[in-house]
Amino acid sequence: MPAKTLLLALLILLIPFLLSAQDFIGKTKEEVRKLMAEYQKELIEDESAKNPVYDMIKYSDRDENQTILFVFENGLCRYYKQMCDYALLKEITKKLDSEYTKTNDSTWCYQSEGNNYVISLKKEQWYFVVDTKMMEQ
Repeated sequence: MPAKTLLLALLILLIPFLLSAQDFIGKTKEEVRKLMAEYQKELIEDESAKNPVYDMIKYSDRDENQTILFVFENGLCRYYKQMCDYALLKEITKKLDSEYTKTNDSTWCYQSEGNNYVISLKKEQWYFVVDTKMMEQ
């Protein structure tokens, strides 16, 4: 099995932990970094990613099959986006379907610690995006 195929297979097995292991929203940067170091060791913080408009942290894998952007406001994670190669679509969709309440073909919701969250999947030309944010009250 070629190394890239093996790595992709490992990523597919590990991706569900990000989607279900932790709630990042409401956490500080240090808390997000600690959770990522504990649960997503295959993703590396990209410290070169600087944005003058958004306060954020960027993580990606070595093969650039997935990238996660955590966006902060007033020092706390407001939402996060996971951008992935289409090779991961089936596994991520299956995990979302099994762990969250599906509201339509591309949206799921869940409740944690008294807060309601929405997860939306948007297909782009070369990749797809999974957004996770708190529902508007």
